[in-house]
Amino acid sequence: MKKQYDDDDGRVIADMTDVRKRSLFLPQAVSDRRRKEAQEYRSASRNNDDPFTREEGRWYLFGALRAAIMIWLVYAAAFGLFIWLLTFLFRH
Repeated sequence: MKKQYDDDDGRVIADMTDVRKRSLFLPQAVSDRRRKEAQEYRSASRNNDDPFTREEGRWYLFGALRAAIMIWLVYAAAFGLFIWLLTFLFRH
């Protein structure tokens, strides 16, 4: 029996139904059964409402891209500073 938590609202963060140990003796039969279980689980979880509106999804996307670009700029600046330092030291 599955353990019930008080703060569980039923949303699926990461679907882990297909992540299982492989069977060495009956790989095809076991995988077919698990595939059917996973499909049933996914079809049941698709009935949940979408947690975001389209505009909220765009804002999350732009926020993630902005964070990635800022991190990339820090690495690019550090690399540029490193190259400048090497050329300054070994020029003479």
